[in-house]
Amino acid sequence: MKFDGFALVDLPPGGVWRVTNWPEPLEPPPPPPPISKEERDNDESRRWDAPDREFRTLYCATQEEGAFGEKLSSFRLEPAVVRAIEEFLEEEADEEFADDDLAGGLTREEIEDLDWKLAWAPRLGGTQAIDITASRSKLAALPRIAGALGAFGFPRLDRVALRTSRRGFTRRIAGYLHELSIDDSGNLEASGIRYESRLPPCWECWALWEPLPLDTSQAKIERVTIDHRALRSAAAKLGVPLLD
Repeated sequence: MKFDGFALVDLPPGGVWRVTNWPEPLEPPPPPPPISKEERDNDESRRWDAPDREFRTLYCATQEEGAFGEKLSSFRLEPAVVRAIEEFLEEEADEEFADDDLAGGLTREEIEDLDWKLAWAPRLGGTQAIDITASRSKLAALPRIAGALGAFGFPRLDRVALRTSRRGFTRRIAGYLHELSIDDSGNLEASGIRYESRLPPCWECWALWEPLPLDTSQAKIERVTIDHRALRSAAAKLGVPLLD
């Protein structure tokens, strides 16, 4: 069988969560441009996007907190960066900038301007995802992606390689897994990829393919405010100040 050696897992029994400003929160956006030889290591694509625009991907998390965390990641400022800025500023700041917070953060108005929506949908039965974090999956995938590993300078397919920001590498893995999932009739035998967030809490995340393994008829969608419990919890864990 095509999936011999791979670890397949059910989607969470409690459904999945997604935070986005996309007008249709549970519809995958168009895929990014194909990978090119001139690509940057960290472009505007996401980790498991299609390498050649052949499929669309919906990114979700098992927990509300994880869905918020993925969106908050771009608002983090590492303590070392703050210290470097403070050390660079040898003179007192101009009065108009004296109250600026070098650690960044988000205000109530900025959260509103982001127009985030929190969406939830239950899973459909009978579909599974490929757990790329499982040791057996990494071993099974290795023969097909050994060339990409060498080209990108990774000695092995491990957590470091799977969490890299080098989209040219991870998108190639996504393309291989999606191709592997298509049966002789053109139907998908797996619904996507189960992976771990690159962020410190290591939230459980999902990159889902169409047809989505979700019952969108029962979906729930709400507008996000700074008061949302899961937003505040994720921000606290990532060190993103919420300035009410």
